[in-house]
Amino acid sequence: GGEGGEGGEPAEVPEAAKPRLDETHAVPEFTGLWSAEGQLGGGSPKKAWNNLSKLEQRYMEEALARKKAGHGWIEKQVVGGREFKGTAFVPSEKGRDVTAIVFKDFEPGKVYKRKVTLTNASLAFNTFKLLDLPDTVKDFFEISYTHPGAMSPGMMCDMHIRFEPKVNEDITEHIPLLCKTGPQNIPLRCLTKKADVTAKATDLEFDVIMGESQTIQLVLSTTA
Repeated sequence: GGEGGEGGEPAEVPEAAKPRLDETHAVPEFTGLWSAEGQLGGGSPKKAWNNLSKLEQRYMEEALARKKAGHGWIEKQVVGGREFKGTAFVPSEKGRDVTAIVFKDFEPGKVYKRKVTLTNASLAFNTFKLLDLPDTVKDFFEISYTHPGAMSPGMMCDMHIRFEPKVNEDITEHIPLLCKTGPQNIPLRCLTKKADVTAKATDLEFDVIMGESQTIQLVLSTTA
């Protein structure tokens, strides 16, 4: 008796009721970005981007532009009725404030490193995000830092910059930051080796008459 089979064995489960390992129980109507790759999900950016329609690509471009501009992240900083609108994070090197990060007299193929300290110069707690460098130069730089989170006024954060130039051309760009108080660009200049040639004599006088020749020695010097 009972629900079991003969000898107390459990009844056999009908074949149709058995779970299938290869069975898909739920399929989303639309493919989400969580299954995308690259810029959108962690793998090849071109593959993921090409799978989107033109309208989806436009929406994604607009969303990335809003993110870069700081929509939903930037906040006004008002202390004592005064709104802060200055430079939020002041860069310095070896204890001295700088207006730009400069790599001077570089040579292609060599590696150069600088440590830059960013100090919160705003009126209250602040923080920042490091945005991507311009496409034309981003392959030449590696920027790393340990983010301390919300930084009180006067708090510092070290940023390490590794520069490996591939071409012998001057670079004039900026390091883009997105601070809680708004975007900030730190000027970045990389200068190739140049010869600064000077001459001891500013005027040359040849005391000759027609048909004669004269040779004058001119000394040139360079500081590079």
